Amino acid sequence: MRLAVGVLAASVVLLAANDCFAKPTKFANRRGLLEDITEFISLVPLEKIEAVIKQWIGKDPSVNAAFKFLDSDRYKEIIDQGSRVPEFKNYLDFLEKSRAPAHNLWNFYRLLIGLDPLKQLAKRTSPTLRTIDAAPLLQMVDECLEQIDKQQFEDLYNRKIEESEDFKYFVDRMDTKEHINVRNALRESAEFKEIVSELLTYGIDMYGVFKKIFRFFFPGGIPHPSLTLFP
Repeated sequence: MRLAVGVLAASVVLLAANDCFAKPTKFANRRGLLEDITEFISLVPLEKIEAVIKQWIGKDPSVNAAFKFLDSDRYKEIIDQGSRVPEFKNYLDFLEKSRAPAHNLWNFYRLLIGLDPLKQLAKRTSPTLRTIDAAPLLQMVDECLEQIDKQQFEDLYNRKIEESEDFKYFVDRMDTKEHINVRNALRESAEFKEIVSELLTYGIDMYGVFKKIFRFFFPGGIPHPSLTLFP
């Protein structure tokens, strides 16, 4: 449960950080991008979001099934397979060049769900569960997002874009042709598409979740479409 909430919080933080609310001035903070991200995560009301998730798990069988899948061996296999998709590795490399500790964070996530960073690729199998309705999980995401104070994120973003050189550099890199190229390559990867499709079978609409997050933070539309990983 805590892991799922943490992943949701991190997703919200990283996506919120991609909009350009302010112009840079001089940089006063050189602590690094990881420390900047930690400050954004501290704004996420994890206890409120956890309460919402527990309520949905208890009342909706589709959400309950989706979270059970997130604790399954098959989910670990999918994460391991996704880690080895060349286009995904290229995307992590791009984030590293943008001063984000992407490889370390991804390996940390693997360890949290019980995977060794050097675990051999599991043999791919076909899903055996029936298709689970993904709509309830998206409704739960809406309710979780309602617990977040968008103004706090905007205020912190404005301060970080002025004070943190690494944060400003990372945001600028998200709106470059290089990012567009590695992002599009990942989107069009047959292996990545297969993983997205299988997750949907288990009631997890990955694209739908991130679209919900973007629309929450950017109700007027994405100011820079190149910043988004998902179509």
